[in-house]
Amino acid sequence: MAQAYIADRTRPDERARGMGFMGAAFGVGFAVGPVIGGALAPFGLMAPPLGAAALAGANLVLAALFLPESLDDSVRRSLTSRPKARLGEALRRPAIRGLVLAFLIISYAFMTIPVAFPILGMESFGLQPQDMLLLFVYIGTISLVMGTLAGRLARRFGEERLVALGTFAMTVGLAAAPLVASLAAYVLVTGVVSTGVAIAMPLVPSLVSKRTPTHEQGSILGDAQAMGSLGRVPGTIVAGILYEQVGRASPFLVSAAAMAVAFAIILLAYRESRQVAKAPVVAGASGDE
Repeated sequence: MAQAYIADRTRPDERARGMGFMGAAFGVGFAVGPVIGGALAPFGLMAPPLGAAALAGANLVLAALFLPESLDDSVRRSLTSRPKARLGEALRRPAIRGLVLAFLIISYAFMTIPVAFPILGMESFGLQPQDMLLLFVYIGTISLVMGTLAGRLARRFGEERLVALGTFAMTVGLAAAPLVASLAAYVLVTGVVSTGVAIAMPLVPSLVSKRTPTHEQGSILGDAQAMGSLGRVPGTIVAGILYEQVGRASPFLVSAAAMAVAFAIILLAYRESRQVAKAPVVAGASGDE
């Protein structure tokens, strides 16, 4: 819903900036969440989840009271008269199918960060729970910085190039994670992967929204988020099982292999968009090129 709202409230040339700010907000939550959870933990096992539920409830109330409708009445009336996209429609459309599949893979690989990276740090370098708190603050700070810069970077380099860079960074960082031999290398690799996530996660939905008619953006972005959830849920489970049953390198290498596929998909989507941009525009019956 948040992404659909941003898509409604921003022009296409501002979309990356808007999605980037949402990524920055996610980074703040990623950094502050463990701090709040740690502060509530002494009050009982249920205190952190109840605190999270209270924050979610406050968010609901604030949105209901103060968040304005993203479209005016005339636009909403014109959109409601049009046919809506069906559930799963995103996968039926060649223009966005690859992006949505890449988003699923990115979401799957992202879960390696909260599951496998902390265990790797504790087992390899003796990090303690309080060190994990600093790790999440570090990751969240990267997300905040990259999300804030997303719009400026997109204008300079292009969203497709940035997404390709983000997926490549995730691929390289995940593949290198099992090889780290020092704490400094561990921190560096964590930063590389987190930077890739901070670039790719908000900008893929931005690209999807730009390739979708206005009256279908809500449903199509909903499809994209559903695919993201489809990646995150097994990503958590698989990363834990692989680390425990196969070996500490396995979750990173499996996610790196998956991200290599996502990188290839993004490159194909980038090539197709360039071909479309270079295609001659035919006006009327003229054969001008």
